[in-house]
Amino acid sequence: MGGKLEFYKGSCIFSAAKRVLVLRPWNFDYGQVARHIEKAFTQPENTVPFKSVQKHIPGNWNAPKGTPERDPLTRIDSQSNRYNQNTKAKNLVCEEFFADRPRKKNGAPEDEWQQCDEYPFASTKEGGAYDHPQYGKDNFSVQAVLGTHNSTAGGDLAVFYARYRVLLGNKFWVAVQ
Repeated sequence: MGGKLEFYKGSCIFSAAKRVLVLRPWNFDYGQVARHIEKAFTQPENTVPFKSVQKHIPGNWNAPKGTPERDPLTRIDSQSNRYNQNTKAKNLVCEEFFADRPRKKNGAPEDEWQQCDEYPFASTKEGGAYDHPQYGKDNFSVQAVLGTHNSTAGGDLAVFYARYRVLLGNKFWVAVQ
């Protein structure tokens, strides 16, 4: 048998069903990522990169309907130029604000290594490089988190994409509960 995502081949799509990735802040395996996204939703002004005007971070299933924060995220191809631009934007912020995070480069123990998590995800049109027609740039958040949490959350996102058939160009949301 092939990789674990082959398990999700076939089936059908209910186009009226909402695709919502649910994250739990208390989760032992990825809680730091969930808490980062929760902070991006509830305190965007306290996230980096800083912005001189109000940040509008999209994808929040729990935001009031009709607000820019409730706008869905749109999945993109991880081989696309946009994905690479999103990753570059995240890395620039990461090095500016979290260059001293524990990692191999500065001799930290492996179980303390941190990576920079970004929200919205690099795999979305609304990621770090997105320039919103009305709200401009920098409507994203970067936070240093344990590498194990970031990796687990990334794996869970891939499973969510497969399980809920979130294909390229499909819309989805995130709920932190």
